[in-house]
Amino acid sequence: MIVGDKEFGDMVAFAKRLIQTQSPMGAEKKVADLVEEEMKRIGYDEVQRDEVGNVLGVIKGRSEKPTFMLNGHMDHVEVTDADKWQHGPFEGYADDEYLYGRGSADMKAGLAVMIHCGALIRSWIPNFPGRIVTAAVVQEETGAGLGTQHIVREIRPDAVIVGEPTGNKLIIGHRGKAELTAVVRGKSCHASMPDKGVNPLFAMAEFIKRVGQLEMPSDELLGRATLVPTKLQSDQPCTNVVPSEVKLWLDWRNVPG
Repeated sequence: MIVGDKEFGDMVAFAKRLIQTQSPMGAEKKVADLVEEEMKRIGYDEVQRDEVGNVLGVIKGRSEKPTFMLNGHMDHVEVTDADKWQHGPFEGYADDEYLYGRGSADMKAGLAVMIHCGALIRSWIPNFPGRIVTAAVVQEETGAGLGTQHIVREIRPDAVIVGEPTGNKLIIGHRGKAELTAVVRGKSCHASMPDKGVNPLFAMAEFIKRVGQLEMPSDELLGRATLVPTKLQSDQPCTNVVPSEVKLWLDWRNVPG
């Protein structure tokens, strides 16, 4: 199917509006308002918002089945380094090649395209069988996909496309995820007398080093598993005191077996 210049321009303009509207996890309402308004404007047969904040748009074909779902999330991760961005994270700047901004790839551009393509399918394939449900979901960035978990309690689609960025490659599966925490306890003391305590940071540093040396299993389809330290926290707010406990979070992307 070919998307014309006008349709493509409409998608880019809508993606810019989504990027310009902040929607950190748990605060997606303003983007949900935009999505609901756009679905109604471009001709979805049904548009509704469920009790957790997901927006669902339905394009009806000639039958109820099969149900084909386009799924994209509205939330984005926080911005902690806005001053380092070449273009503002919520500016929605675009040049001839790229669209810039927080959530542009993950995944407001994809969401904008799916919302518009959902409506265009009816003109591409008149009287198509089944129905299309475009789901704009909340709280994907938890890693658990809480918005989608809620949807599938009511809707069991026969097929789903998730619009995450994949470099224009068709991906038919993904690795699993587990979040692990490691805690090392020592004995607190003043930093001027380190021999009076036991500094848990040294043991944690050794632990992190060994994590980096682990041999991770691979899967032919999904690639290599990864185990990545992401956040380190000390129980001591002062910089002149040895902590009594440090905690490390690790993101484990696992593969079958």
